[in-house]
Order: sequence, then C-alpha cells, then structure tokens
Amino acid sequence: MARLTYVGFMPCIGIAVSVEPTPTDNPGQITATLEHTAHSQWGSNEVQHTLDNDTEYFNNDSKDAWAGAAYMQFTMPELDEGLSIKSANLAFSVVQGGNSGRTSVLYVANDDIDLDTLQGSGDDLFQSARTKVSDVVTDAGNSAEKAFNIDVTSAVADKEKVTFILTGNAGGATIFGKPNEKAPVLTITTTDEKLYDVTVKFVDEEGADLKDSVTVPGVIDKTTYNATDEQKADFKVGDKKYTLKSDSPTSVEVNGANAELELVFVEAEKHTVKVSTQIGEQEAKEIYNEQIYNGDSVTVNYPMYLTDENGKVTAKCDETTYGKTITSSADTADTVIKYTAHS
Repeated sequence: MARLTYVGFMPCIGIAVSVEPTPTDNPGQITATLEHTAHSQWGSNEVQHTLDNDTEYFNNDSKDAWAGAAYMQFTMPELDEGLSIKSANLAFSVVQGGNSGRTSVLYVANDDIDLDTLQGSGDDLFQSARTKVSDVVTDAGNSAEKAFNIDVTSAVADKEKVTFILTGNAGGATIFGKPNEKAPVLTITTTDEKLYDVTVKFVDEEGADLKDSVTVPGVIDKTTYNATDEQKADFKVGDKKYTLKSDSPTSVEVNGANAELELVFVEAEKHTVKVSTQIGEQEAKEIYNEQIYNGDSVTVNYPMYLTDENGKVTAKCDETTYGKTITSSADTADTVIKYTAHS
C-alpha cells in the first residue's frame, strides 16, 4: 500500500511526518488518519478556537446567536490498485450537556477546511459549504456519554481529505479530541469487486424532478439496489406533501455500469379534521374544519369557558387541557369537546 506523507506544524517548527494507513484486525479494513479535531464558537458566544484538545465543544447551529461546532478531519488512505471503497464508518462519542437528550447534525464539508486557521466567525464557519450526513440523537443529558457509528460512505467518496462538522446542539455537548483514547475513528472497508454508483431521483408522474437526486456510491456489480426507507419517505415541497406512488419502482439492477432509480411520488391524500364544541346534549358548534395531509398533525385549541354574544359565561369545558393534537388519517373521527352548562 502506498505511503502517505504530510507535513504537520508546531509553533515555529515545521516537522515532516510519514503516515501509513492503519490496517485493522479485519482484512479489507483500513483506519484513516485522524489529522485534527477542533472546536470553534462565535456569535453571542465568546469567539474561541481550539485545535486537538482532549475534548471539543459544540452547541447551536446559528450565524449570529450562541453558536459553535466541533470538527473531525481525516486523511483518506491511498488504496492499492484494483481496490475501491466499499463502505466507510465514522465512530465517535458525544457527552451531552444540559438536563436532557438533544438532536445534533453531522455534516461533511464540501471543500477543504484549514483547521489551523479557523477564526471562529459565523461567516467563515456557519455558512461554509456543507452537506448533511445524519442526525445525531443523544438520549439523556447531565454529561451522559453515547457512542455513535455512522455510515459515511457517500461523504468520503472521491476525497483525499475529509472534514466532518458536528453542530446544532441546544444543550451544548462535547466529542473526544485527538489526544484522547476515545478520539473519532474513520474505518474504510475496501473491496476488489467492481463498484458502481446508483443515482436515486425523486420525480412526479410526468418525470419532473421534485427535489435533488441522491447518488449512492459503492454498489457492487451484479446486485440489486433497494431504495432505503429514508428515500421512500414522504416529503414536502413548499405547501405540497408528496408520498411514494404505490406502483413506483423501488429497486434497480446494477449491471456493469452506473445505474439510475426513479422513485415516483404523488401528492399525498388529505382528510378532513373537524372539531366542535357541545354543551350537554345541545347542538354541537363547529370550531375547526380543515383538509390535512395524511399523517400530518394539527393542534386545535379551544376555550376553558364558552360565552354568549354579551360575553356572559354559558359553559365550562369538561377537559383538563385546552387543546388537542389530531393526526390526519382515513380513520380520523370528528372530535367533540364537551362542556357543562354554567349554573
């Protein structure tokens, strides 16, 4: 396997370092070189930047408000002739601050980022070109630690150096940095089988694109690619919700070339959600009647007291809460909120 050479810098001293891609205990697996971890914060947060700390902090994903991101940067291994990347897995742990679990987002930088020179400004960091890889969901706060293993095969494709960005955590959290024994690990699984790309397109019944296509690399030749649940899931474009057409193709054969899979979506069905108030056995009065997309939810609020045209209280609600969340479906029944006449 070819040797990788890079130049690392310490203050005032340049040091040339030779780095071998690290084989794992499993044949066909190589550990990419972790060059740096880093942290930057900005906005209303005190501007700060760290490099290769024992832990790296991140919090909100915002240009101007209290914000910060953690970074994991790797040099990809050079592969022997005839080998290609079959899969890539990023392993790291998050220590969650605050008193509850949070959802963060893992991105990959579209371009090279020099972590030595980050200055911690929103213009430089928040608006850097990046692509979402995955949500990162912690289950508990109070410094609870959770390990993650995330498929980043698409994110590392055709890259010599890859930088992952972790941000969007309202409770504040940390990852373990480069010096720590729990530092992030990027594991590359190689294969000598022929691999091709599958481009998944999201189209309407006329074949027009509804949203950007997704390219899935590393699909083995002479196999069937099946669309993932995420690719088949409902989505919205503007005010319209789309759902996969029942007879849409959901798989494609890969046979000696890159392949394309068109998932056909149609506008989702709508159902009537109706809410009424009723005093005793009197005639119910409708307070909400809307067509809502199947699977979507709406919260309808209603008053504690009903009054007449003169503002006099006529009835009190029998409920202990004053709002209902209703999920639209073909089986959604009309909702009647009961009131007791005021004596």
